[in-house]
Amino acid sequence: MLGKYESVRIRNSIAEGLATGGSGMGLYMKPGNAAGTAAGREMLTFTHANRRLFDVSKPLADVGVILPRLSVQAGHRTAMDAFRHAGDVLLNDHVLMEVVADEHICSGRLDAFSFIVLPEVTVLPDRQCACIREVLAAGGTLVLLGGDADHILERELSAEIPVTKKRGRGAGRVIRLEETEQSSLPAILNSMHLSEISRIEAPWTVRVGAFHNAERIVLHLVNYNRDEARGKEVKGPAGEFPIDVRDIRVRLQLPQARQVRSVTLFRPETDRAEPLSLECRGRTLTFAVPRIAVYGVVDIRYGRSWWPF
Repeated sequence: MLGKYESVRIRNSIAEGLATGGSGMGLYMKPGNAAGTAAGREMLTFTHANRRLFDVSKPLADVGVILPRLSVQAGHRTAMDAFRHAGDVLLNDHVLMEVVADEHICSGRLDAFSFIVLPEVTVLPDRQCACIREVLAAGGTLVLLGGDADHILERELSAEIPVTKKRGRGAGRVIRLEETEQSSLPAILNSMHLSEISRIEAPWTVRVGAFHNAERIVLHLVNYNRDEARGKEVKGPAGEFPIDVRDIRVRLQLPQARQVRSVTLFRPETDRAEPLSLECRGRTLTFAVPRIAVYGVVDIRYGRSWWPF
């Protein structure tokens, strides 16, 4: 459940709830307002008409960001500041990421990521450190934000890491970034994992999220940009005035090499599904989204056969 003080961008509130697998908080919305009613009806009608897209709930992410809950519980609030900053940097660059609480590091959830970000932490048990070391031994990359994380993992990471070919990425890597360097995180990620990380070219006002199952990938695009000058002249939901974003370029890394049968764009403001041109080679799928106003959902359907390479 997302809670936010928003009485204007009703479409955005509902869209971001759908895009994150939750729901938007309606406390500050104005359903009695004619424009608010129209916006809510449009979004909810769209949701019900395409409910199969929202049944897909397994996150598709390239990067795992560790939530330092144990450090916060121990009274070190700055750990959460580092976590928020790292997440903000990755969101602005449209990196597909998933948050994993530090208590669950050893649950196997890190196995899906080739890139792991560990914010500044002050508490991390030996077992969690050992599980991170296993990820590195399998060829993963770990980014440590701040000196405290470096100190905690020093014993685990100082020994030579036995590299396996489990993930086919070669040797594991450890990168240490100080606070002033953290804005360079996306650039480092892209340079080191160019062939393994999805790239979505869109303004920073767009947020992305992806989910998948055995049949499809569902990519959510939420655009927050609006004409704020016009919005100041109109109160309530009627002052939304979204600004369209056009030509969003997507290079998506599939979980495994599959034949993609179709890529289709769905938008709340139209009943017409829009087939998109695609190119797929191995695990890399590329396509372009021509336009979205506030919300767009891309349905990527797999074919029956595997690619021969």
